[in-house]
Amino acid sequence: MSDESLRAMRVPRRRVLSRHSKLARMFNPLLLFVPLFTLAGVARAQSTAAPQSASLAEDHLEPSSSEIFQPRDEHIDLLSQLLLKGDGERSVAAVVTPSFAREWAILMRPAAGGRAKIEMRIANERIATTLSERKKAPGITTYEGSFRANTAQAIVDAWSALLRDTRYPAPRPANRSYVRTDSTAYEFALYERGRVPRMTGSVLSPAPCSRTGKFVELLRMLRRFVVVPQSAKPSEKEIAQRALELSDSTKLQSSIAECKKNESVVSAVSETTRLAIDNLGELSTWQYCLCGGWPSGTSDLRFFDKRVTAWQNKDSQIPIESLVYPGFDLESARLTVDGSGALRISVPGYTHTIPVPECIDDVRPKSADEILGHDHCPGGGAR
Repeated sequence: MSDESLRAMRVPRRRVLSRHSKLARMFNPLLLFVPLFTLAGVARAQSTAAPQSASLAEDHLEPSSSEIFQPRDEHIDLLSQLLLKGDGERSVAAVVTPSFAREWAILMRPAAGGRAKIEMRIANERIATTLSERKKAPGITTYEGSFRANTAQAIVDAWSALLRDTRYPAPRPANRSYVRTDSTAYEFALYERGRVPRMTGSVLSPAPCSRTGKFVELLRMLRRFVVVPQSAKPSEKEIAQRALELSDSTKLQSSIAECKKNESVVSAVSETTRLAIDNLGELSTWQYCLCGGWPSGTSDLRFFDKRVTAWQNKDSQIPIESLVYPGFDLESARLTVDGSGALRISVPGYTHTIPVPECIDDVRPKSADEILGHDHCPGGGAR
């Protein structure tokens, strides 16, 4: 199951927000006794506020309470030590905690000498897993880049616009509360000076076509900016434009409307076709990350389907015959690469575009020998 899939689960009622936010400890472990309201600075709605309409449910962040996502202090402390360590001032920060993938963070420092430094830090192993298995704390890998001062300011303004609207969710029924599982938690902080966050807020797996969904989209653009090759990364201009959208309600609503329009087009495609294309995208990503290039056609896809399936079946109690969706006509797919290096997979009535993958999460180059054995990559690609 994807870490982005959502599942509602009823649990006994509990306090959703604590007086002292453990997110504050994550962003600054020294702040053990600072009230949540001082850190968030934006908790405008109290529990007595009038219920909000469902349409606004993902238009704002909520005051952060990391104990919902990971109740152990040990995990929060280790997240802070590994992903937010370091001296010096910060402008913005975000910590991302997926259910099943490695935790990562984005930090941006104030512009110095006309450039602002941005970092993406990712744990080398999932921190929560190392704790549960009592392993040594994992190391981290850091990717760096920089922005012009005006781009950095647009990013700060986007953080500020969203965090200023942080508020408590609408009251839930008195007899129950709900927790979503198999989700990704996004925690955000805005700094004024030094390492003390002025405002914090969080969101859990927002819908893509929502205000917070667009905020997460910007966060992922920042990650790609420092991770993927120069030819495939989003431009600084694109990032600045996306950040400015979040500060301009008119532009933001237009962007959300366009997103929903695209969603409706995709939803009109049969689920079978979408699942089949997703599977082909997975195989294509395996080839790109292990061999340094996209498949040239369906013969390459068959090559990787055979080898990846065999590799996955080694440790599986329920072997699978193929990663290709059952009954799908593989020969109906057409593969092309556009000017940005992205792969387009086309079948009658539907085209899906896959950007150049980062190759740092599920698919990593070090798996090549295990999967390919003594075989060479299709087309003589590098390994």
